[in-house]
Amino acid sequence: MRLCKKGHEIAGENAKPYIKNGKQQTSCRKCAVESSQRLRGNKGDFLPPETPSIMAHYKKPLKSIPQGYGYYGTIAYDETQQYTQCHECGNFYKTLGKHASTVHGLNPKDYRDKFSLATTVSLTAPKAKNKNFEQWANMTDEEKKLSIKRMQDARENRKMPEKWRSKSLYHKNIEGSCPDQLLDLIDKYAKEIGRTPTRREFQKRYEGKFLGSIGLTYGTWGQALQILKLTPQPAGFQRKYSKEVLVKLLIEFRERYGREPMSSDCDHGLLPNRHLFAQYFGSWSEAKEYAK
Repeated sequence: MRLCKKGHEIAGENAKPYIKNGKQQTSCRKCAVESSQRLRGNKGDFLPPETPSIMAHYKKPLKSIPQGYGYYGTIAYDETQQYTQCHECGNFYKTLGKHASTVHGLNPKDYRDKFSLATTVSLTAPKAKNKNFEQWANMTDEEKKLSIKRMQDARENRKMPEKWRSKSLYHKNIEGSCPDQLLDLIDKYAKEIGRTPTRREFQKRYEGKFLGSIGLTYGTWGQALQILKLTPQPAGFQRKYSKEVLVKLLIEFRERYGREPMSSDCDHGLLPNRHLFAQYFGSWSEAKEYAK
């Protein structure tokens, strides 16, 4: 077994080949990476993990990375937005593509896949992109053609497989519809009303949003409640409405949406069941007239 000065075994992936005096030899890859990191750190090419970071556009709660830094499906930058944080080592780099490949053995596609990033999300910090645009402006026509060819090849390699056509965790975190966020919405609403909400009540509370995501993520509304250890309301459970409350709901609907309520709004959970209106007012049309 061959060891380097620091005791690392020089074999397999840790064996870095190089040519010396016309002969191929191997050295310790870990030591080479550490040396490169020190040199880059001295030049200011990256920032340490304790650097204050900022995250924007994401809704909590987010799923943290157990043996790494940050959260799945998110990108963090330093306060100047010139560096992007690596999920593996926590250091901040102007671009993660080359770093992840040389240091962690992950090409950009594998890196995005491992940390649930969208295939379209850039691994380059926003302010670092501006410098790339400046370099582009100073290129010759021939250099621009070669650069475009490289970008086209890279884009072809980054095409999303068919099984990944659904939204990535990156986009779900921004929309607030990742698995943890969906459960958090149900749990908060249950605490707000002091009991387990019905599926229709949840749909009305969030204006039809998130219910479809809950079905895609957990299968059914009941399975999502089971994970939260909430007892579903019994079949036929229905909140009691008085005539005055129904009138108030119709008036509030007009003020909020700026239009006349339709019977389909009852089906979508934005208003109580239309049969309740018929029970109190004779018909759905008469209920709307009464509330004017």
